[in-house]
Amino acid sequence: MKPLIKILVLFVLLSCQDVKKETSTVRVRIESFPESINYLTAASQVGTEIQRKTFNMLLYTDEELRIKPLSVKSLPAVTKVDLGYAFEYEIKSEAFWDDGTPITSRDIAFSIKTFKLPLEANQLASVYYHRLKDVKIDSLNEKKFTIIGEGNSNDLLELTGDFGILQKSKFDPNGILDSISFLDISNNVESIKSNKAINGFFENFTKDGFTFNDQFFSSSGPYQIDKIEPGLYISLTQNKNWWGKSKKQSDNHIDIFPDKIIYYSIPETLNAIQSLKSGNIDVMDNISANEFEVLQKDKLFIKKFKTFSPNNFRLTFIGLNSRQKLLTKKGFRKAISHLIPRKALVSAVEKGYATLSVGPINPSLTYYYNSTIKPYKYDVPLAQELLSNNGFTKREGNWYNKNENEPIELSMIYKQNSDSEAIAQILKFHLEKFGLRLNTTALNSSTFYKKIDSRDFDIYIGTLTGSPFSLNFSPLFSTQASSLGGYNDTGFGNAKSDSLIRVVNFAQDSTERRGALFGLQEMLHDEATMLFLYFSQNKIAISKKFTNLQISSMKPGYDVTAFKLTKELE
Repeated sequence: MKPLIKILVLFVLLSCQDVKKETSTVRVRIESFPESINYLTAASQVGTEIQRKTFNMLLYTDEELRIKPLSVKSLPAVTKVDLGYAFEYEIKSEAFWDDGTPITSRDIAFSIKTFKLPLEANQLASVYYHRLKDVKIDSLNEKKFTIIGEGNSNDLLELTGDFGILQKSKFDPNGILDSISFLDISNNVESIKSNKAINGFFENFTKDGFTFNDQFFSSSGPYQIDKIEPGLYISLTQNKNWWGKSKKQSDNHIDIFPDKIIYYSIPETLNAIQSLKSGNIDVMDNISANEFEVLQKDKLFIKKFKTFSPNNFRLTFIGLNSRQKLLTKKGFRKAISHLIPRKALVSAVEKGYATLSVGPINPSLTYYYNSTIKPYKYDVPLAQELLSNNGFTKREGNWYNKNENEPIELSMIYKQNSDSEAIAQILKFHLEKFGLRLNTTALNSSTFYKKIDSRDFDIYIGTLTGSPFSLNFSPLFSTQASSLGGYNDTGFGNAKSDSLIRVVNFAQDSTERRGALFGLQEMLHDEATMLFLYFSQNKIAISKKFTNLQISSMKPGYDVTAFKLTKELE
């Protein structure tokens, strides 16, 4: 379906809704339709949000960033062991799958084992969960288990509780993974990679990112996937069989209220704003600063919507492909960094709703943020010196590789949205004023990520959404993650950075961990494969039809499952 036709179809769908009949429906705008919602292949924020609503989790984080029990009776008992820490859990007695069978320790062990499979198609999950080393099942109580992990106890607490539980009987009815142990996964990697049965098992439920039939999405979470219209929307409805509805009030850590949640994909900012103002969608986050300021001055809009701008862990950066011929030279990459007017850029794009950063750690995390790093300043003479010292020369206003007749020409890609467009135009202006030609191309989300995954780019504008609880940078910066499809798409890293990442992940002492994080930030800054810009505040608008919004700094910045209708609309 062509983009224009998709937009027209979407607006028809939105405008045809009878709001009076669907007062318990919350309509959320998303910037792009996810590539996948399959648990093991979804990598987008939207995919993660849908997983959190359709899968059971052991723990959850509330709006005040407190970790609380969800499917388990309490936070785990934590004890020190040789390799790290042991986390002892007990699943609530009332936690059942939709088919009436209990959620047990076997489901937990199976889930973590699946996440850890060292397969190329499972690279993202296996890198993330590699620190979970074993699951010990209580022989006397099928609801009790202990997860053994290596590393920092605070990081491991989140890691052991923040995953979607897979129903073993549905995902692996033939018990294919029963034949391998956690020790095998760590020590017999090549054997597992060559095992046809295991590869077939994994491929069976990851080959289609949008399969949501009973076998693969029997998640027994608070919501179920109701309908998917590819490229347009994903609809969720309350799961009438969710065990959490019958839990005792004393265990009432989470409530769900909307009957239906619909995620509408509206990539174009102006179309999204129009849908918001006309009342066709109820929730929008990541609003551009310019539009946010305009909306706050619109008296008719303010009568219908509340606006918020909580701090956020969303980082905007410019990625440079260090595998490309020109960009293999550190001096060339640094020259580009010195041509970015960061303060002016933040002022123009974010209107004060952002904080400059020298690295991937939010400056609000003062203990771990390396404030000793000297930020790159806009410095044309220094950029000229760097290029001259690295084999480049300037003739007739353009820069050339010495002994070449064609001027240097770079290309930059970015996702279609107003913030990225503004950054692209600012960077293009300053590079071309300096004498470096830059072609810029706005892409839809699907094409953009395909180019990133295949490393088909020179420069791109990107964002990362993190968590204040996790400082695991293995999926982003390890050399293991730099192969095709991995998240380390700029080619950063070597044995030294891998060693620092390992210390960050496994240090028991906070001082040691801080030192490694400082070293990693210094390397990232010096290598200049990622030119860090700023952490932005999350500009949000939510219809006044709803209350109990639970605004927080965790993405997406609100808890849509908690939304209640205001009294006059009930």
